[in-house]
Order: sequence, then structure tokens, then C-alpha cells
Amino acid sequence: MSQETRQGYRHAALLFDSDEDFLAQALPFLQAGLSAGEAGLVVCQEAHNDLLARALPDDAHVLVLPRDAVYTRAAHVGVTYERLVHRLLAEGARGTRLVSEPAYGSEPQAWETWADFESVSNVTLSALRLSSVCGYDVRRLSASMLHDVQRAHPHLLTEDGPVPSGAYVAPADLLGTSPPRPDPLEATPPSLDLEGITDRAGVARARGEVRAVVAAACPDTVVGEEFTGAVAEVVTNAFHYGGPPVHVRVWATSSRLLCTVTDQGSGADLLFAGYSRGDLDAERSGAGLWLARQTCDRLDAYRTPGGFTVRLSSAVPPAAPGAEGARARAGAPDGGARGARLRAAELLGRVD
Repeated sequence: MSQETRQGYRHAALLFDSDEDFLAQALPFLQAGLSAGEAGLVVCQEAHNDLLARALPDDAHVLVLPRDAVYTRAAHVGVTYERLVHRLLAEGARGTRLVSEPAYGSEPQAWETWADFESVSNVTLSALRLSSVCGYDVRRLSASMLHDVQRAHPHLLTEDGPVPSGAYVAPADLLGTSPPRPDPLEATPPSLDLEGITDRAGVARARGEVRAVVAAACPDTVVGEEFTGAVAEVVTNAFHYGGPPVHVRVWATSSRLLCTVTDQGSGADLLFAGYSRGDLDAERSGAGLWLARQTCDRLDAYRTPGGFTVRLSSAVPPAAPGAEGARARAGAPDGGARGARLRAAELLGRVD
């Protein structure tokens, strides 16, 4: 598999039911890559990070990272691995072997978002010289979740190496172009419903009203500011590249944020767009979609009888006791959409 890794992205699932089972599959995979001149990258739960670190030589070319630092949002995971692989290749590695354990949360929406990204990554990370193994404890997976894992991974890792997954479905066939399932919040009255946005002044007013509604539902949260920034990017794109009138609806609660932006354009196939730094040209004309994916949990784009719709959503975590306001935590001089855009722009700069 090391020769294949040097030619592009290889993606396998590691299904285990004990620490011993995990180590028996993951360790030979890493060792084979290291022997071939590849670098190792380990991003697992702390106990498994320690297991692998102790089993490898002290001088092994391996980076071990805390999982929580990488698995924040699905789109962020892809950008982080893209950046790390480029760094390791620049240091002389012939390829990279990654062993990870995805952190996908407990809510059904969070699992669906992660399972979709696992599939999408087969396309969006395809240019990377990366051989990736995603570890899943089968004791924590329902039958349907296990099926999702098998459908999203072209290979399954065994003690003898990777084997084809008979359940694998190509991303375009698995996710298709049909609209996603309705979000439960969409069955409730929206917190904000703005129709007939036809000019730049209307776009500016929409941004301000979205900011106010989100801030009222979850004040002083980084998630709220970032979501506001993501919506601003999408509304701007809808006005400039879609077609007026633009229709914006927002559902804002203390635990979840949801927004749909519909324009009258023909739309574009955005299934695989906006995930990779490589999607941006020299003028960064694709930065809006990239930034939107980085600053919300999920972004779907699809055609409906009413036009072309982009739907964004984010979960709002419970406030920690004694937590400070968003500006103090983020150290940002500006709030709302501008503050979120500044932080997203910093993310963009890190992968240059």
C-alpha cells in the first residue's frame, strides 16, 4: 500500500472491538509506511495515541496530535490534514500514513454530517499523498452507523493489510444531487424570514438582521459569530452569482442554528467544492464557500422548485460555567459577521 499512497489518497476503515484489536491492525500499518520512508500521523483518543506512541521507536518520524484539536468541524478536518501532509512532504517524507479515530458527537445530525464527509473526502483529498485509516469501535456503532462507515470507505484494514470494502459506494452515487432530508427545525416557524432581496442595500440589511436574530438566541458565542459570518458569505454569493430575488430564512435557538438561502439562479454542483485549499485560485474567488464551510457545521446546496438553496447549520454547545464573552475568548476587535470572517481568514492563511 505504500507505493499506492505515494500516488494519491487511500482511505480505509479500521473496525475494532478492543484495544488489542486496534493495536494489532494499526501498528503494522504504520510500521510498513515508516519502513518505506513515509511519515506517520496519529490522531486518536488519548489512550490509543499512547498505545501507538509506546509501540513505535522513539526516533520514528511520527506526529501524535490530540484528537480534540483536529476534530472540530468536518470541513476543518480535511483542511488540517491537507496542511499537515504538505508539511511532512516538505520535510522529506515520501508519503504520509494516518491513523485516526473520528470524533463525531452523539446527535444524529452530527453523525450524518461526519458520515457524509467521510464519503466526500474520497474526492476532496484525492490529490494528497496520504494513506488514511479511520478507526471505529464497533461496540459503539449501531448497525446503520456501521453500514455508513463501510459505504464511505473503499477499503477495510485487517491485520494482513487493506482489503476492498464490498459495501463501498462512490461519493457521487452515495450522496447524489437530490435535496437532503428536511431539518426538523424547518417544520417550525422561522425566527427570521426575509423575501425579495434584490439589491446591495437589501443584502446589507439581511446581514444585520441575521446577526441580531442569532445574537439574541445565543449571545456572546463564537459559534454564533461564526455562523453569522458563514451566512453573510452565502447571501453575498447568492446575490452576485445566483440571481435575485434572494430569500433568507433563519431558525435560531439556544442549541441550534439553521439558515436557508435561496436564489433564482441555476445553481452549481457544490457537492465537492469548498473543502480544499486547492479550490481557491490566485484571486481566491472561491474563498466565500471555503470560509462558509469552515465556519458552520454543515453546508448543503441543492435545487428546489423555488430556486437554488444553500442550507447551513451549526450546533451551539452549552455554555461553560464562568465562560467569558466571545470577544474576550477570541481576542477579536470586531463582533458579528466581521469578527467571524477575520477568524476564518486566519484559518485560510494557515494553509498557505
